[in-house]
Formats: sequence, structure tokens, C-alpha cells
Amino acid sequence: MTQETMMTDQPTTITEAPASTEAGQVAPKAQAPAVQPVQEQQQQQQGEGQQTEAKAEEQVPEQYADFALEEGKALDTGLADDIKATAKELGLTQSQAQKLADLALKRTELAQSKQAEMLAQARDEWAGQAKADKEFGGDAIEANLATARKALDTFGTPELKSLLNESGLGNHPEVIRFFYRSGKAISEDRVIRGGAAGQPADPAKRLFPNQA
Repeated sequence: MTQETMMTDQPTTITEAPASTEAGQVAPKAQAPAVQPVQEQQQQQQGEGQQTEAKAEEQVPEQYADFALEEGKALDTGLADDIKATAKELGLTQSQAQKLADLALKRTELAQSKQAEMLAQARDEWAGQAKADKEFGGDAIEANLATARKALDTFGTPELKSLLNESGLGNHPEVIRFFYRSGKAISEDRVIRGGAAGQPADPAKRLFPNQA
């Protein structure tokens, strides 16, 4: 004699079972279908959440967030604003605008590196030219540089000294020549022709006689 079961909906031959067999032994099979829908629902909710986040990233924001940069690095504020404006005009997402910012930072750092290399090369070239200069170079270069520094200390400001160092112009032969000649003009053993005997020369008058 056969009958369809609720679990399988398939014809099954009923056989006699020992009296000790308990109906509860098939209970785990009855619980399995109840667990599966819960797992599927959780997976579906997670998938929907990920899709929502992906769609949010694909949208053009009303206002772009600040770009994420590596620690210790910074993007010029004006350049960052230009990138955001361009991204808005092109209809870019936040992630696409971020790629533009990363590229801009990379190019900026590359340009700065090349500029530093060119400046270092110019410093060395100017220093070599200064050492070989016929007027103040050669064996007397150190003594003549001391004379040039005297003029810089007399008339220069801390800001000027910083400029000469940072720009490398402190090695330029023509800059050194100017201060070397100025230093000679204000030497204590030089006096203004026609002045009182033994009176030290006025540095300002020696350098700018027309304004005396």
C-alpha cells in the first residue's frame, strides 16, 4: 500500500517499523526548509545594501567631498577647487573626481622634483663659474668671498639672505661680483677722496655717490 508524504510529494512504500522507532527522528528534515528562507533573506538584504552603496557612488554629488590624500601630502587649494568644478561640469562621480586629484598631485610632485633637480644643477654650474672668475675667483676666492659677505651683512636683510640661499642665486657669479665690489667700496681702509684725512668712508656715499 502506498501514499504521498507531505515532505516529498512522491509515492512512498510504507513498511512496518519496529515499535521502538519514534516519529521525532524525521523532525530535522521538517526544519530544514524553514532555515533556508531566512538565510536567503539576509543575503538578499546584503546584496541590496551593496547595490545601494554602488549606486550612490555612481551618482554625481551636489558638492564634492575633500579629496583623500596620503598622510603628509597636500593638494593646492585652488587646484582642488578647479578639479571639483571640472568634475561637476563633466558629470563625474566622487570616485572619478578623486582619480583626477590623484593624477594632479602626481604631476605636481613630478614637476617639483624636476624643478629641484634643475636648481641643484644651476647651483653647481654657478659655483664653478664663480670659482673660475677672473675678477674674484682663483686662489683668492675665499678672501674675496669674505669681502662680498661683508657687503651683504652691511646692507642685506635676513630676507635677502634667505632668498639668495633658497634660490641658489648666492652662487651666481654676477651676484657675487656685485657684493664683492660693494665690499671693496666700504672697506675701512678706503676713504672718500677729498674727505678728512683718516676718516672712514661712508658706505652709502661710496655705493650711491649721486644720492649723497
